[in-house]
Amino acid sequence: MNFIAQIIHNKSISPNAGRMMLSLDSKLYIKAFNTIEPGQFIHLKINNELLLRRPFSIYDVLQNKKIEIIYQVVGQGTKLMRQLKPGKKLTLFGPLGKGFKLTPNTRHAILAGGGIGIAGLHLLLKYLVHSKCYNITVLLGARTKNQLYCLTDFKRLSTNIHVATEDGSVGIKGMVTDLLNKTINSQHGKPVIYSCGPIPMINAICNIVTKYNIPAQVSMESRMGCGIGLCRGCVCKVVKKPGSWDWATVCNEGPVFKADKLYRR
Repeated sequence: MNFIAQIIHNKSISPNAGRMMLSLDSKLYIKAFNTIEPGQFIHLKINNELLLRRPFSIYDVLQNKKIEIIYQVVGQGTKLMRQLKPGKKLTLFGPLGKGFKLTPNTRHAILAGGGIGIAGLHLLLKYLVHSKCYNITVLLGARTKNQLYCLTDFKRLSTNIHVATEDGSVGIKGMVTDLLNKTINSQHGKPVIYSCGPIPMINAICNIVTKYNIPAQVSMESRMGCGIGLCRGCVCKVVKKPGSWDWATVCNEGPVFKADKLYRR
């Protein structure tokens, strides 16, 4: 669905990242966002000079028809986005894509996020806490402490949070996958793993869950054109049948896939 969105705030949360709250002035909001799946995204039109919209994971869904996104400043679009002031009206399309699938009997979950992918797990954690999932472990990784976006928000929802940074500036020195291996080996039972982050991290997560035969859902990052699967500019390889693969659109058939459905060679 298309919405007119007004910026409530647009705050800097690190030297290269921002946090934006949008108010959606539309009666369609209740139908669209009250049934959202964590892991879905919006496609935001930043201005008329940029042809393509930009995709952003939905970080939070709030009362009074408001949503929040976290964005990393990496190109022309997000540089312009950082300059937008409260009161500015934008258009957005969403919620889009397939999100994380939760089941009523999910009682043991591990969330593993890296870099800006951390933002894609916040709403999921909120849903799991509200669903009374009794055993939740959150693993967050980044290059340095300044890229652990919104860690305070995660700590408000859960006390079982573990952090890794590549430079050792906070938490253990290493990767979020190091935390995942350690966590799996220290816990009993078989959890469901949910992950969001850069492609190399997702590939490593898939290898780990395959090794331990653990079910996992992973959110893929990709550049997107249309956001609805028509331009096919964001495809990834998925298993078609044993030994063969096909293309799937990240924006429409994803961004969340079961780990065992991603084709890796």
